[in-house]
Amino acid sequence: MVRSFVLSVLLLAACEKTAAPPPAAPKPLLRMAVPPGPMAAVAGKAAVVPAPGPAATPLDLSMTVTEKGFEPSGLAVQKDRPVRLTITRKTDSTCAKAIVIKDVGVRADLPLDQPVTVTFTPKQAGELRYTCGMGMVGGVLAVK
Repeated sequence: MVRSFVLSVLLLAACEKTAAPPPAAPKPLLRMAVPPGPMAAVAGKAAVVPAPGPAATPLDLSMTVTEKGFEPSGLAVQKDRPVRLTITRKTDSTCAKAIVIKDVGVRADLPLDQPVTVTFTPKQAGELRYTCGMGMVGGVLAVK
């Protein structure tokens, strides 16, 4: 019994001497200058940043306001491509004296016989409705 007690004490003493040292303080992060471009330093890691590409060429469209309303009453545009829409009101016999494209934040008065250009970028596919200022005359832009 004494023998096993001595052996236990020796094993405990040996274990205490080989215990792992406490962890060292963390080393400071290495900071590197990263030139502007497709890579950027973020929290010590490299993050891919898309390189700026050429701006999308706006799609130029024209529309006329006549006695029949907005003509053409339907146009096709592309999602995420800027649209430059020029509207010319040719008549004073309709309520279409303004254009409103609510979903993209467009509202513009349409003076008689003066072209008015509005620019916007559709962000969702589907239908983009436009109307006159009173909401009575309008049409649809098909966003694909």
